[in-house]
Amino acid sequence: MYRGFATAAALAAAVFICVTTTSSRTTDQQKQIPPEMHGHAAVAEIVLPAELEVEKPATLSVIDSDGMLVEGVIVSLPGGRKVTTDATGRARFVLTSEPGAFIAEVPASALQPRVRGYSLVRVHPAQNSAVLTVSEYPHILVHGQPASVLGYGFRGDAESDGAVVGGKTAVILAASPMGIVFQTAEDANLGPASLVLSVAGVKREPIGVTIVSLEITRPEGKIVVGSKSEMFVRVAGTEQKTMLSVENRAPDVVELTNGNFHWALSTGGVVNEATIGMRPRGAGDFSVSVRVAPGNGGAPDLKLARRELLAAQGLSEDVWIPRIDRVMLRMDQTEKNPKNAAKLRQEIAKLLAENPPPDVTRHLQSAWLAVAQK
Repeated sequence: MYRGFATAAALAAAVFICVTTTSSRTTDQQKQIPPEMHGHAAVAEIVLPAELEVEKPATLSVIDSDGMLVEGVIVSLPGGRKVTTDATGRARFVLTSEPGAFIAEVPASALQPRVRGYSLVRVHPAQNSAVLTVSEYPHILVHGQPASVLGYGFRGDAESDGAVVGGKTAVILAASPMGIVFQTAEDANLGPASLVLSVAGVKREPIGVTIVSLEITRPEGKIVVGSKSEMFVRVAGTEQKTMLSVENRAPDVVELTNGNFHWALSTGGVVNEATIGMRPRGAGDFSVSVRVAPGNGGAPDLKLARRELLAAQGLSEDVWIPRIDRVMLRMDQTEKNPKNAAKLRQEIAKLLAENPPPDVTRHLQSAWLAVAQK
C-alpha cells in the first residue's frame, strides 16, 4: 500500500533488506487482471479523496500488493453501483449518496480478503469561490507515499485536476471537488520545492513543500534470534526532525523494541535518522512499514484525529461499532478540552491492542499519531 517497506528475509544468522514503494507510472507499470480472476487479484488498497460532494464527479484508484495501479478491477459503490478501473488504474463516478459515510469495496474472493476504502460525503458548501482554495496540505511529501490536499474547487475528474511538485508532474490518484490525492514523480528532486495545483489548466499560486525519501539501512553484522539489533531510517531531503510511523508487519517473526506500532523522531541535522530497535523471534520473512506520520508532529491535530476516527467508525462492524462509538465520545470531550488529548490517545491505543480489522486499524493508527506529541 502506498508506503515505503523495509522487507526482510530473516534467518537465524542473516537478514536481507530491500525498499519498495508504490509505482506512480501509469503506462508500462499498469497491471491487467485476467477475466477469470474477476478483478480480485492482489488488490491491496482503494484510494479515495478524504471528502466527496453530493451529485458531483469523483475519481478513485486501485493498487495491488506490489504497489502497482491496476486495470480492470470491479469496485462496488454504495447503492449497488459498480465501477471498473481503466487503463490508468482509476475509475470515475458521480456521487448519488446522501451525506455521510461512503464505502467502496472489492468483495472477498478465494484469491484475497475484502478490501474497502472510506470517504465522507458532504453537501455543497454554503460559501465557495470560483477560485481553487486549499484548506489543508502536507508540508512534507514522501517518494512513494500519497499526499492529500483538502479544499474546494477541484473538478473531481482526475484528468482535469493537476499537481506539479518541484517542476515535475505528479500523478493524481483520486479526486473530488473537495480535494485530491497525488503522488510525486519518481524523478522529483529531494529538498525544498513548490507545489503548484491546477484545475483545467488554471494554476493556483505555488505552495512551499519539502520532498523527502526514506532510506532504510540493514542491521549491521549477523542477526541472531533472541539478540537485539537495530535498523536505521534516514530522512533524506531535510535536516528538520521528522516524526515517523513505524509498524511491524510480522510480529511472530520479529519484535520491535518500542512496540509493533509506534512513532519515532528522526535526529535532525545532516544525518537525520531514526533508530528502530528489534529482536528476532524466529526464522521467517518479515516486513516493517515506515512512513512520515500524518499531522504536524507537535501539538495534537484534533481535526485530523476526528476525520480518521470517523473513517474507522464508518468501516466498523459488529462488536467494533460500540467500541469506536466510545472513542468518539472521548473525541468530543477532547475537542471541548484539548487537555484530554492524552486520554484520547490512551483510548485509541487500547483499541489497537485488541487487533481490529486491517482497514479499521489503518485509520485508528492515523488518529493515534494525530494526537501523539514529540
